[in-house]
Amino acid sequence: MSQLSARKPVFAVIGTTGVGKSQLGVELAHTINGEVINADSMQVYKGLDIATNKAPMHERQGVPHHLLDFVHPSKEYSVADFERDALRTISEIHARGRIPILVGGTNYYVQAVLFENRIIATSSCSSSSDHDQDADDRNDDGDATAGADDARPDIPSPALASHPLAARIAEALRATDARTVPRDEIGKWSQSSDLLGLLAKVDPVMADRWHVKDVRKIRRSLQIFYTTGRRHSDIMAEQRQGAADPASGDDGRAGQLRFDTCVFWLYAEPTALYPRLDARVGDMINLGLFNELHAMRAIVRSGGVVGVRSAGSATADNDAAGAAPPSSSAVTPDYTRGILQAIGFKEFEAYLSAIEEGVAITDAKLESLKARGLEDMKRGTRQYARRQVAWIKNKLAVACLGKLDAAGHGTKKERMGFYLLDATSLDDWSTNIAERAVSLAKGNIHALCSYQPVPTLFPASASKL
Repeated sequence: MSQLSARKPVFAVIGTTGVGKSQLGVELAHTINGEVINADSMQVYKGLDIATNKAPMHERQGVPHHLLDFVHPSKEYSVADFERDALRTISEIHARGRIPILVGGTNYYVQAVLFENRIIATSSCSSSSDHDQDADDRNDDGDATAGADDARPDIPSPALASHPLAARIAEALRATDARTVPRDEIGKWSQSSDLLGLLAKVDPVMADRWHVKDVRKIRRSLQIFYTTGRRHSDIMAEQRQGAADPASGDDGRAGQLRFDTCVFWLYAEPTALYPRLDARVGDMINLGLFNELHAMRAIVRSGGVVGVRSAGSATADNDAAGAAPPSSSAVTPDYTRGILQAIGFKEFEAYLSAIEEGVAITDAKLESLKARGLEDMKRGTRQYARRQVAWIKNKLAVACLGKLDAAGHGTKKERMGFYLLDATSLDDWSTNIAERAVSLAKGNIHALCSYQPVPTLFPASASKL
């Protein structure tokens, strides 16, 4: 057995939307005998190829791509599903003597695969949710479950299928979901002990920890139990027990590295990235974005997409056998679930509805709705890019490198290479990005096979991110 097959490395290409991750993944695959594993939570779904920016076949250049365009829109796909499928796919690629390359902008998907013992890897999670609450959560309870609240659709664990409190927990989570419920309505839960009492029945340790007014924290503990089938307190205890030596610079939250790993972070300065993203929205429209959205909206109206609420229904699933499709006027898409989360779908709701329903409207008003949708899509894409950078800098980079110093430098770790590549300008892609990445990749394969610590390149400029 060769040293390479014995070590079984995994590569990852991460970064915001619009920096060339797909292109670099293909070029690396050709060079290091690799296969690409999609790590974009919206690209796993069938449909919306333009809106989700799936690489067309000719751009894949014959490189095998896995976990791409394979989940029907009527299904919901979680990070736990991805972890399971990606690990199986990695094993299969290694068995062929090739190198898996994770490519995508859903950074918690990448993190769930590279590291063991992540609570985020056993919970359902939404790709386009904001995780700005994470720092506060970590200060509150110091565990790796930060961000669970208000950040993921509540998909029940199969372990709770026959649990007597499953329905009550599901209702409590719906009633306290900050994405869909007004803040004042959620605040009413702090005036009673109902929510805390429910938690006490399934996780008394965490119930003792929280105050009755800590609705967000109580909800998070319930959500973890509901989506994983395990008590929040048990998971926290395991994480503490498995925490790494503080002297290593690792706070123990990231879990153990599963593979010899090399990560490439493509980063572009916002001054260059944002105009690029705005222009790409125009390109999507020229490629047929509106036709694609019309087609998906027809599937939504037929009840063929998870996350569709019809009149008189408290659920968003519409998958009961023999159920009649809801009428167009009675359908309300839930944009926090499944493929409906894709940026570009909800932003044109008013414009497309006006066209499809034949509303009496002036051309000027219709153009105004279209222009508003365009601006909303551009704004949503820019906001998502900012969240992607924040996650990489504050979570994934820390997991890979340990805590960063003021200059943005991390701790060198054995079995880990982490490289920041400047994608601010794409004019000289071959020299600035592709050739450099290929050289580093080859060097890392040699280092991984030689059982040597892999050098880390995290320049001081990263401190500005």
